[in-house]
Amino acid sequence: IVLESVNLNLFINWLKLNF
Repeated sequence: IVLESVNLNLFINWLKLNF
């Protein structure tokens, strides 16, 4: 689903910001 893809993208971005 598109929503899951967006959620995953946000999660990856969050990880990049933290590390």
